[in-house]
Amino acid sequence: MQKFLLTVEMNALVSLVLTLLLLSVIVWMNFTGVMQISSNADQLFHTNEIKGVIQTLNEHLVDVETGERGYIITGNEAYLEPYEHGLSVVNKYRVELARLLADEPSELGKLAVLNKRLDLKIKVSQSNVQARKRGFELARSQVMEGSGKREMDALQSILDEMTRTQSELQDGLHQQRIADMQVMKRNIIIAATVVIGLLFYLHLRLMRLMNLRHEAELNLNRLASHDVLTELPNRRLMMSHMELAIQRCLRNNKSMALLFLDLNGFKPVNDQYGHKVGDEVLKQVAQRLSGAMRASDRVARFGGDEFVVLAEDVTDKEDVCSIVAKITAEINRHFLLDEGIAVTISASIGVAIYPRDGQDLDTLLLNADTAMYAAKKSGSICQCKEQRQLRRCVLLSDGEK
Repeated sequence: MQKFLLTVEMNALVSLVLTLLLLSVIVWMNFTGVMQISSNADQLFHTNEIKGVIQTLNEHLVDVETGERGYIITGNEAYLEPYEHGLSVVNKYRVELARLLADEPSELGKLAVLNKRLDLKIKVSQSNVQARKRGFELARSQVMEGSGKREMDALQSILDEMTRTQSELQDGLHQQRIADMQVMKRNIIIAATVVIGLLFYLHLRLMRLMNLRHEAELNLNRLASHDVLTELPNRRLMMSHMELAIQRCLRNNKSMALLFLDLNGFKPVNDQYGHKVGDEVLKQVAQRLSGAMRASDRVARFGGDEFVVLAEDVTDKEDVCSIVAKITAEINRHFLLDEGIAVTISASIGVAIYPRDGQDLDTLLLNADTAMYAAKKSGSICQCKEQRQLRRCVLLSDGEK
């Protein structure tokens, strides 16, 4: 039993470990997926930030261009304020763009060309503004050369190309994000299915083990209270039944009979044919006694070839005679065994009746046992504490009228 309990506990521990292991796998798979999605989100944010800087840089280049043209055409220095502000912002965001693209080697070449074009554009723009301060015609002639427009177009072309690159990268990241989500969803479904299946299997296994444990406990309890060979109640259980029967008789003012049986001729059968045949005889005796008695009566094996019958609600000696007659008839029939062996035995029966022959269990047992030995010694079938009380039963058993 200890080994069985250990098996149940080990299975429960294995179930817990496997469940925790699978849960860890699920957590790890989800963690990996979440980390990938988080990294994807960081990259998307990074590309959005780059696109924002490029857009801001482009907008302020337009401000620089607008301020420059307004000042050249009108000579109004009010246009120089947005012009100077635009230059300041352009220089600021070109530095920010360089920081954002520092980890993207494929964009460094474009960044170098962009910075070169920005330097040329700013230089041309500042030259045009300085020329306007010296006169409109000088500024107009420089603008007409078209160097400023060429640099502006080149800058916007570079910025557009960088924007497209980031947009394509975003599209790829979005697709990767969708793929990662699908993989994570699939992994979760697979892992959850495996966990549920495993838990169900372990539950069934543990339930089976618990049922086996329960059956083992019942078997142990039965072994402790029943005879292994005949499956009849043993001495311990029968004593408990007799104590309860005495209490019921006392409470209801009724009587009961306790019969001790000892088999005659059993030892020669056992010696001649062996213990296997002897055991078969004992099992058949148990079956015959159980079949002959009422449902309310109890039959037990006290050990060896001794049996005990407890018959409750016995009102007179006629009842006892009827019980003895049934038992005698069953025991006297031939016992047909394996290999065509047939044997005949008999029984000596001692009877004690509550409350006449004793008002407690020990007294009843002693008187029934004494009567049984008296019957065996005298050669009669049945004896009682007071022979005259069962005289008719004894006479009939002896063949008298």
